[in-house]
Amino acid sequence: MRIAITSVKGMTVPIYGQKMIERLLEHDRCHITDIGTGWGISSKIFLHYGFNVTGISLTDGLPTNLEKEHYIHIKDDLFLASLPPADIVWASMIIEHMTNVGLFLERCKELTKPGGWL
Repeated sequence: MRIAITSVKGMTVPIYGQKMIERLLEHDRCHITDIGTGWGISSKIFLHYGFNVTGISLTDGLPTNLEKEHYIHIKDDLFLASLPPADIVWASMIIEHMTNVGLFLERCKELTKPGGWL
């Protein structure tokens, strides 16, 4: 299966973690926390396939995501925000921005339900 996505400007966008997304689609639709949403590409894909998504970043969410019924955007610091545990914590293209990777991974672990995926 090939997942194609375009940006809000109509340009084709490369999908990072495509194999992982394909694996997620094999499971029941559940709740995903998308850390560092960036352009909202991953959130848009998850929403398209019926997942409930909470996006968190230091910037405002994209208007296209804010219009979605099953999307919540939180503009806050990951380490200060009050977030419920998720079935899946998605942190694509974000770890290289962390100054303390161990602390970041601990926070991600806190946000992942028992038996969930990070």
